[in-house]
Amino acid sequence: MFRKKIKSMNYFISLFLLLFDQTTKILVFYTAPYNVNVSENSILSIHAVFNNYGNFANAKWQLGYFPYFFILINIVLIFLILFAYDFLKSRLCLGHNSKSYDFLWCLMLAGTLASFFDKVFWNYTLDFISIKNLAVFDLKDLYYIIGITGLIALIFRSDSKKLVNKCNISTKGLP
Repeated sequence: MFRKKIKSMNYFISLFLLLFDQTTKILVFYTAPYNVNVSENSILSIHAVFNNYGNFANAKWQLGYFPYFFILINIVLIFLILFAYDFLKSRLCLGHNSKSYDFLWCLMLAGTLASFFDKVFWNYTLDFISIKNLAVFDLKDLYYIIGITGLIALIFRSDSKKLVNKCNISTKGLP
């Protein structure tokens, strides 16, 4: 029962993040002609950039846009994220880091759902956060970056011997 409650809370957090992402895009879309600089001489600004390439690699190398292919990839990623969440959680024996792990997966699920919504309902990605001479991105991209980086840090931060002891795994044959 408690596990179901946690899982439903994770879905609620992911849905909230998805709605936040889409709401910011709607606000930016209707104020697109206006550039908003955070301050004078700021490297950070907000303006609409309509990215209809599907992803970064496609934009970089101009491979062509295949919307149904990217929609299919998003659907597969959603299922992979849901599967990998349970699989890794049972294998990592996270203990007190479980809430961090849950939140990082919520970020990744929200990013993937937002990407799916962009391709289905907008037919492109609306990027709007600009760092001068570096990149233009949206909240979904931040969700991915924070989620993946955090998961990698969480996994590598765990000491392998502590992980082995905590999970009661046999250490025969290990140095």
